[in-house]
Amino acid sequence: MREESDANKIKRLAEYFKNRDDVVMAFLFGSRSNHRSHQGSDWDLAVYFKSPDGRLEIEKDHDYPQERQIRGNCIEILRTDSVDVIILNRAPATLADTAIRGIQLVIKDRRLWLEFMLKVTSQAIDYRQLVKSYAEIYWRSASLTLRDADALDKRLIFVNSEFEALKEYFSFSWSEYQGDDKKRKIVERTIENIMNACIDISKIILSSKRRVVPDTYREIVRQAGLIPPFTLEISKRLSDWVDLRNILAHEYLDYRWKEVRDFLENCGPTLQSFLDIAKKFLEENRVEAVKK
Repeated sequence: MREESDANKIKRLAEYFKNRDDVVMAFLFGSRSNHRSHQGSDWDLAVYFKSPDGRLEIEKDHDYPQERQIRGNCIEILRTDSVDVIILNRAPATLADTAIRGIQLVIKDRRLWLEFMLKVTSQAIDYRQLVKSYAEIYWRSASLTLRDADALDKRLIFVNSEFEALKEYFSFSWSEYQGDDKKRKIVERTIENIMNACIDISKIILSSKRRVVPDTYREIVRQAGLIPPFTLEISKRLSDWVDLRNILAHEYLDYRWKEVRDFLENCGPTLQSFLDIAKKFLEENRVEAVKK
């Protein structure tokens, strides 16, 4: 029996995803998409599922039960077990950015695809810069250097300053958020500043201990909890707010308000604990830094 051509297999994949109501877009990427494949090459597929509320999902920390079924169906279509499927809703921005540059199998919503492409590309560029600075700290020493201790100190002071300023808005109401554009922008910008600085603090802590760089901003904050005296409980709660950086760019006020309100109502104890533990880490490791 004559071997089916890759071109024909790609057509059948496209037809399969076109007929799935839960798939918004799908791509073939990797060596099979750029003429560098050989007989044993994997089939790398990227799929974006329709979200329950129709809103954009990037690096969503969520399980998609249909993932296993899709891989099984694609194995049958391609007649090989060498099939890898990534979920674009959940994938790290750097991987998603690579995947959507491959062959378009189906795109059912051009507006969502454009929004996803613009945001994931921008986020991937930012993350690659973070990885570069992470590597610089990683290779400088197996512990905290004076330079990195100073950088950590400055970010802790900045977070504390922004945190104190935000306390004025802890009782911020929906009517104020909706009706006072100036105050809304102050609150959103302050929250974004705090989360960006917490990511930087977690980056310095992890890289100074020469831990492997995580794949996402969320994982950088979460894995800082593995470094004493940090705890997973604090870092996990803080990492849940990392997505606020994407949510605050969303056009719908009611959608943003839900997450902003959660942060304002619950961030106090978590941020204070994070700051106290980070200061303790700095003091414990500053002595080592001075010796270098």
